[in-house]
Amino acid sequence: MKKLLINTLTGLLLLQFFACKKDNSPQPPAPAAYKRPGSILYNLEHNGTTWERNGFMLLDLDHASNKDKSFLVVDVKQVGVDGVRFELKKGPMPIESLASNWPAEVRSVGFGLSNDMTVNASMRLQAQNTGPVFNYRYDSIHKFSTSIVVYNYLNNPLWAGSMAGKAPQARLGSWIADANDNAIPQDIIYYFKEAACSNVSQPGLGGLPLVDYSAGLGIQADSWKKIDAAMTVEGAIYKRLYFDVDEWNFFMIKDWCYASYGSRCEKNGRQEVKWMSMDTLMDWPEGWGPN
Repeated sequence: MKKLLINTLTGLLLLQFFACKKDNSPQPPAPAAYKRPGSILYNLEHNGTTWERNGFMLLDLDHASNKDKSFLVVDVKQVGVDGVRFELKKGPMPIESLASNWPAEVRSVGFGLSNDMTVNASMRLQAQNTGPVFNYRYDSIHKFSTSIVVYNYLNNPLWAGSMAGKAPQARLGSWIADANDNAIPQDIIYYFKEAACSNVSQPGLGGLPLVDYSAGLGIQADSWKKIDAAMTVEGAIYKRLYFDVDEWNFFMIKDWCYASYGSRCEKNGRQEVKWMSMDTLMDWPEGWGPN
């Protein structure tokens, strides 16, 4: 009887030990389920007569099923020299509100307008109708014509260099100062995953390392590879915002040039603003971001 009691107590202690061990074991973090604006387009809407640009479209597309894809439309408000704020205009809306035939395999877009966008080096989605707003139909098998300029920018090594044929993640315009402090236009296609870019201002500037393009700002290749999407905010000066939507933060590069061709600006007038939380940009709708 005594031996049975000892064995029983021993068994209970072992069960308690393993139960406690299981309860106290570190558990892998649950995967983040929040919505991420991993693609950005200029929003163009048809008012019944003409097309009007209306801020930016922020799209959460990285889902296998269209039912999980959605988007927002925002305007940009500038607050002070360093600050930028978004104002939510429309959304969240399901992707079917943008296009009734959105190709399910398209889980990101590179750049363009909401009615005419570049998906990758060979696919372009163009609206087949001119309205009503957010009721587009796209030709999902449209291929770039070799006669249009953007095809060369993305596929011709003379323009794209080592990035020829690769999918871009953004295309931004800005101005930088030359040696005489004159504002020179820049047209940059970004390949963040390769930490490279192509300056399409002239041939021979494709496949440039982004660390060279941003020389003097201290941005390393590993930081560039974390970026998912980007936009240019046009105001008194140009501000380019670069988003790491997985970590829910961004940084900003300010070009100290006025947003008009030929204006003078400070020599070497680019300034990086350090990483900031995307929560500083706006009060995001429920489900967007880890807040």
